[in-house]
Amino acid sequence: MRILTTVMIILLSLGLTACGSSTKKKVEKKEMQTKGDARIELTNQYKECVIKAGGDEAKVKACDSYLEAIKKLK
Repeated sequence: MRILTTVMIILLSLGLTACGSSTKKKVEKKEMQTKGDARIELTNQYKECVIKAGGDEAKVKACDSYLEAIKKLK
């Protein structure tokens, strides 16, 4: 009876551990996806800003804030 109880406790512990790590992985994956989406959006905004700036160097430098934001997301 004690052996059965010990085995059940071990199996229950392993099961709970597996569930916890799965949730953690899902959260990490969601965070990575969110960062990736944000980087894509900032890249698109940077491209639009540069296109609108035309050849004006001062306006292009103003667009650098998008590049800095992208670097911070890494």
